[in-house]
Amino acid sequence: MSSSTSSSESPKQSKRARKQQKKSNGTATSTWEKPAKVLLADTIGQALHERLLSFGDRYHQHQHQHQHQHQHQHQHQHQHQHQHQHPHQPSLPTHHNNWHQVNQQLLSTTTPHLTVPQIPRSSTSSSSNISRKSSTMTLSSYDGQSMASSRTSHDTSPSPGTSKPSHSTASLHSEPQPNRIITLNPPCNTATIEPLISRHSQVSHMGVLDPSYSLFVNTTRTALLCFKVCNKVAIVSGDPMCAVEEFGAVLTEFQTWRQRHRLGLAFMGTSERMVEYAQHQHQHQHQHQHHQAPTTSWTILEFGRERVLNPTTNPILLEQEGKRILLQNKQLLHPDKGGITLDIYVAPPSPTATTEADQTLQTQLSEIYTTWCHHRNNHPDKQKHPQSQAFITTYTPFTQTQPQPQAPMLYIYTRSPTTGSPTSLAALRALGTTPGYHLDPCIAAPGTPKGLSDLLVFAAMALLRRLGCRYLGLGLEPYAQLGRVEGVASPLVEKLVRAAYRFAFARLPVQGKRAYHDKFRPDAGLERGVFLVFVGEGGHSGGRWGSGKGTANGARAGTPEVRQVVGVAHLANIRIRRVVWG
Repeated sequence: MSSSTSSSESPKQSKRARKQQKKSNGTATSTWEKPAKVLLADTIGQALHERLLSFGDRYHQHQHQHQHQHQHQHQHQHQHQHQHQHPHQPSLPTHHNNWHQVNQQLLSTTTPHLTVPQIPRSSTSSSSNISRKSSTMTLSSYDGQSMASSRTSHDTSPSPGTSKPSHSTASLHSEPQPNRIITLNPPCNTATIEPLISRHSQVSHMGVLDPSYSLFVNTTRTALLCFKVCNKVAIVSGDPMCAVEEFGAVLTEFQTWRQRHRLGLAFMGTSERMVEYAQHQHQHQHQHQHHQAPTTSWTILEFGRERVLNPTTNPILLEQEGKRILLQNKQLLHPDKGGITLDIYVAPPSPTATTEADQTLQTQLSEIYTTWCHHRNNHPDKQKHPQSQAFITTYTPFTQTQPQPQAPMLYIYTRSPTTGSPTSLAALRALGTTPGYHLDPCIAAPGTPKGLSDLLVFAAMALLRRLGCRYLGLGLEPYAQLGRVEGVASPLVEKLVRAAYRFAFARLPVQGKRAYHDKFRPDAGLERGVFLVFVGEGGHSGGRWGSGKGTANGARAGTPEVRQVVGVAHLANIRIRRVVWG
């Protein structure tokens, strides 16, 4: 009985075994034969990188500047990582420019010569069709679905960085100040300060490219302040461009110059470094001035944050999120649909090396910015319902009127499929304090297809991902409510300051910035708070420092002066009357 049972089960078992073996072999074969998925970001990134290399000496000089500005920081950052790194978290290998190494397997899916990779229809990526003759790129999409296009540009538009905003076309580019570089020990030229800009620049230092801002250099040429005078207040943009050890010396020299002109002092868009310096100065005064009021007060307000994209881990680049953006980009780059082409440009290191072709392209790119600003500032809806465009710095690309400090810049732009002329522009400014770039501006000319600015953001991330760069700053985003508040006179004053900020913020058209930034999935771990710092100087000689009853300067210690608040509002292009009266 048992023998017959075993003989009857044996064929079934062998049949089942053969079926399972066949299934496993088929799965292994299909897995092996399945083509690797090619990400759209990898295709764009490699094409732009090859185009970037075609600039030869220009790009190598740009790369050398970016490498040099981080050599002095590398040892300090390496020690800092060892002190704060989690014991179970391995350190990431870095490039020579201190960028984290990206997994090369992610890039190996594209073909080495950028021909047309064969991608299955089911893939979410698209095949590429790249013209080597023009070094521009279009992408062919297999998906014919339509989608709603996003807005063409940022939710806020640029406006003149002057104390009195104007909507005229002439004010789009502020007139250069004749004595932009200021020092107690002249003369000083742009070649002297360019290394400081490359080494210490931040997102808040966009004013370096705005000729209406002034630049103060100390006598030893080791520190730089980027500032603008509004309402008799010198408002410094970002941190002092120097080592922390130089903060005190350059601010002392700056105070000497300010006293001659009876100017107050405030900082806008500073980082934690400046906050720590202000806290140290406050503690130092209290330790040495027990029986008298402090001569200087520091009021610190955390008003926003810096939004940052991480191109190496961005879920949109990895095609895990943002399907609408991906589909829109494919449609724009499809030769039979949008027909848009991407290109990249590196300006020559000096105006003297500019060729006729450079001048033509620079003129076209500058016209995009000028036309866009004029359109935004004079749009019929703006005239009927005008709104102040807050927290905007005027950008002046390719200034040729007089020698200006040069910051390492990369320009990504699109071309029209019919005329071949540029239609949108994104500028990548190399940062100094953080290995990475700042994306500003990122705009499209009026009348161009929707979604070009989104395509430029995607292309910028794709290029930096190819380079292994982990940091792409989108700019400053103000909070709806103040964060940290330090150095105020009393809890009542703090309550009033917070209430006044909430009241003003609710009447400013900046709420759309957060939605625009969130669309590209910023990395919360790379965000940093930005601060306003009001400096009250009771011992200041000359000038009328406040008018109320209180300490030596006429204003109570720890309370920002009215002229400081008004000056910051003017610099941020906030119209106080419109905020108050609606």
